[in-house]
Amino acid sequence: MGRGVLGPSTCAPLREKAIAAKGQEQADALRQLDEALTLKPQEVRRCVATFGPLDAAADAVRIYVRNLTDTIGVREVEGKRILEEHVLLVTYKIPGDEFGKSEDEFRFVDRKWIKVEREVPAAQTSNVEKK
Repeated sequence: MGRGVLGPSTCAPLREKAIAAKGQEQADALRQLDEALTLKPQEVRRCVATFGPLDAAADAVRIYVRNLTDTIGVREVEGKRILEEHVLLVTYKIPGDEFGKSEDEFRFVDRKWIKVEREVPAAQTSNVEKK
């Protein structure tokens, strides 16, 4: 017997239940959905990720995974608010040519943490602690 995989077949029914419910039943359904989607520290889960169509000429894919750490900060630079966050960057190579891309196997290349900075409007930073 295989292990369960977190994916649309797990999340969609919980989401639909939460949308259809009212009152305490809705609160319970939202809690169940939150528990299904939340990873505890050191917890590992098998899951399914879906993406839009890839460029047929692509020979590599970079996946940026956000919100894995609690290291988001906001600083001001010349009157602009800059969001700083640590993002996991996972890179895969796609060997082969542009034909039969859906059948090509992705091969893991690298995994590293990067620091990403971007300007955000002041209204979006109200819940983020300043450095």
